[in-house]
Amino acid sequence: MGWIAVVGEGQKWVDPSLSARRMTGIDRAMRRGTIMMETDAPTLSSGSALLRLDRAGGAQGMMSLQWVPSMGLVLLVTQRDDVFHATLPLSGSPSRLRLSFAWDLDHSIARIAAEDPLTNTAQFLTVDNPLPIFLSDFWSLSRGAEMVELGSGTRFIAVSEAVEPIGPMPTIDGDTLIDTPDGPRPMVALNKGDLVRTRDGEMVAIQQILRRIVPAAGSFHPLRVPAPAFGLEQDLRVAPSQRLVVSGHDVEHAFGTDTVSIAAQHLPGDWAVNDPVAQVGPLMTYYQVILENAEPVMCQGLALESLNLEPFQSDRHIIAHSLLASVGRSALPTHERASFPLLGPVETTSLVETRAA
Repeated sequence: MGWIAVVGEGQKWVDPSLSARRMTGIDRAMRRGTIMMETDAPTLSSGSALLRLDRAGGAQGMMSLQWVPSMGLVLLVTQRDDVFHATLPLSGSPSRLRLSFAWDLDHSIARIAAEDPLTNTAQFLTVDNPLPIFLSDFWSLSRGAEMVELGSGTRFIAVSEAVEPIGPMPTIDGDTLIDTPDGPRPMVALNKGDLVRTRDGEMVAIQQILRRIVPAAGSFHPLRVPAPAFGLEQDLRVAPSQRLVVSGHDVEHAFGTDTVSIAAQHLPGDWAVNDPVAQVGPLMTYYQVILENAEPVMCQGLALESLNLEPFQSDRHIIAHSLLASVGRSALPTHERASFPLLGPVETTSLVETRAA
C-alpha cells in the first residue's frame, strides 16, 4: 500500500482501485494513512485555511488544517460530537512547507509534520487517539469535490494508505549510473556492501541504500540537468534538494575555495529542466546511498553528495519516523557536517553564467 492520489500542478491522478473500492466501502475507516500537501508563503502568511474538508455520511463533520502565525500549524478533525485537534508550533519563516498528517488507528497514534523542502529540516508532533479518516475523505480529497477547500498557495495534495516517513530522503533517480570497480552501474542495481567510487577516486562500501516512492510534484518533482553541464556525460535526473559537488579555477576565484556544493533547485534556466508531468508520471522513485564518511559519489562524470546524516543523527525521534527507522541508529555511521560550502541561488546563478560565457 502507498500513494493512491496526487492532485495539483497539472495532474489529477487517482489509483484505479480507489474508484472500485468507493462503490463498496465509501464510509470505511482507513486504519492508517497520510495526507500530504505543499504550500507557499502567500497562503502561510494569510492565516487562512490551508485545507478544509466538509465530511458527510458516517464521517459527518469536518477536517481543517490552518496556519496561525501566533500559534503554528493547527489541525482540527470532527466526527459528529467527537473532536480531535493538535497544534504544532513552528519556528522560522519558511517560504514553503510540506505538511503531512499521518495516523495509525491500530496503535492509536497520529503525527502532524511540517518540513521545509528548501532547507531539508523537519518539525513534528505525535498525538494519541486520533479520530478515524474515512475512504470517503480520501475520495473527496482526490477528486477535488465541492466540499474541499484548498489554500491559494497549495501546489499539490496527495494521499497515501501508509504512514509515510519524514526526515532524510533519497534524491537520485534509479537509472543514474554510479561508478563502481566494474564500471558504471544503475543506482537501482546497487546493493548494501557494493563498492562505489568517490570524488577522491577511492572505492568505498555502501553502508545502506534508501529507496522511496513520492508524488512527482512540488519539491519532489524531478529536475533534469542536461549534459554536458558540469562535465556530465549524460543527462542527470535528481530531486530539487540533491546537491552537486563542483570544482574548478572559476570556483576558487569566485568563492575562495576549490570546491562548492550546489542544490539542483538553485540552478537557473536550462541548467535544470522541469520535464512535463505527462513525461514524468504521477509518482517518482528516488534512491540514495549512505557511505561511511558521507563522501560524494561519482555519477555520470559528476560528483553528487551522498546522504549526510549529521543534521539528523542527534535526534532519535526524527530517525524513528524516517526511512532509517528499520535500520537502527547503531547500524548507521556517524557523519560530520559537509565540508563544502553550499552556494545560494544568487551565487549559483553567478557561477553558471560565468561557465556559460
